[in-house]
Amino acid sequence: TLAVRDGRIALSRLCLNRLATDGSSGGLNLTGPEVAWVLPLNKRGDNAAVVPRSSAFSPDGKTLYFTGYVHAHGQAATRDIVLIKGYVWLPVAATLDFAEGTKIEVFVGSSVPADAGSGDKQLTTPTSVAVDADGRVYVSDFGNNRVQVFDPSGKLLKSIAAPSPAQVSINAKTQEILVFSWTVPTNNVPKKGNELPPKLTVLK
Repeated sequence: TLAVRDGRIALSRLCLNRLATDGSSGGLNLTGPEVAWVLPLNKRGDNAAVVPRSSAFSPDGKTLYFTGYVHAHGQAATRDIVLIKGYVWLPVAATLDFAEGTKIEVFVGSSVPADAGSGDKQLTTPTSVAVDADGRVYVSDFGNNRVQVFDPSGKLLKSIAAPSPAQVSINAKTQEILVFSWTVPTNNVPKKGNELPPKLTVLK
């Protein structure tokens, strides 16, 4: 996942890579802390590193927010083909100080899949995160058909009803909220032929 703000570039998968738009690392170590959550897979002690698929900077470029943590686990069909058997979404949005942070922390929700829910501070299938000019944090909660809006401390400010929001973005010039809806792979994904039609909703 990639986030850019005021000359800073955050390129993240297993860990944060800190870059600047001038081609340097911006005076910081290139390799930052890990941003993946570790998910126990089985009783044998096997684990999986679940990486974020969405990130956004705070307006001052100091704080990063992450979400979209999903583990697609499969089974071998042949030697060269692995079929996806299921999807485990972590119901969490995380945060990290770009320059000084040493580890990701829970912003809202939980990194434990069983903690998914529809409460004010719970998430079910958080697919993306965005931040507006005033620092409000928007999390598209696909499984609950809503976009949750939080202040930088994690306090819920508003819950916006939205049909199957797969991506939320903020128009940098107008600050309009752009909510994109399409089919997201989950364990209860619609059967083939009944996929959600792609849709864009623009909110003030």
